[in-house]
Amino acid sequence: GWDFAGVLHGDGPGGLRAGARVLGIGAGGSWAQRVAVPAGWVAALPDTVTFAQAAALPTAGLTAIRTLRLGPAILGRRVLVTGASGGVGRFAVQVARLGGAHVTALVGSRDRAASVCALGAHDVLMDVSELRGVFDLILESVGGDTLAALLTKIDPDGTLVMFGNSSGQTTTFNARDLYLDAGVPLRGFELFHQPAPFGRDLAYLAGLVAEGALDPQLADELPWTEMPAALRLRLRTQHARRPHRDDPARLYRAWRDDRPAHRRRREGGARA
Repeated sequence: GWDFAGVLHGDGPGGLRAGARVLGIGAGGSWAQRVAVPAGWVAALPDTVTFAQAAALPTAGLTAIRTLRLGPAILGRRVLVTGASGGVGRFAVQVARLGGAHVTALVGSRDRAASVCALGAHDVLMDVSELRGVFDLILESVGGDTLAALLTKIDPDGTLVMFGNSSGQTTTFNARDLYLDAGVPLRGFELFHQPAPFGRDLAYLAGLVAEGALDPQLADELPWTEMPAALRLRLRTQHARRPHRDDPARLYRAWRDDRPAHRRRREGGARA
């Protein structure tokens, strides 16, 4: 696990003191009673934001805002989010709308369209063939045929950011789709490759939730003893919204013991 929220064990950065409520991200090992992370990877948590809400923010929320920054300024621009009913997609739709973009969302099924529309998307479509015109920024996480088709949907001065491949497909495309518009940049994104500390962005996300401007879209809150079942459900359904679990130590042990032996790996952890 990467995402966590809890109480600071010792004094931290920016005047944070032991006992402060915080949220943060770690490169593994966050399903533990205590977690140690770099000082710049945590942020103070407003009193009006619950631990459950905060724990849903870091990975998906940071990916959303940092991929949005990789393109041109979005105020008044057209932004397309694929996989928009997923965790990152739901945050990206909301933040792009807050940033003044005209947001088009691409979802995999009609039953997910209404909830994505409620998050602020101006247009919600089910298939790439329904797209009209070109986009200044495309956030792409489906891959395969979808990615190939979108290479012709980028404005010559726009950007396509790839951060996933949920289809599991290989992408095949005609190189003419790129070199005829030679100014089109394709960008890959990996969260931990970014050099900037996470704390400032985490504080921004938590502040938006506190203001009621960002909805973390919790699907449920479950006890840690139900972690194995929750993980199996998530893998089976690829549900868009994140379940929250309420006891890190017990859930970690249950999850660890339930995994097949060949998939187990050592998890780091301590202090936070």
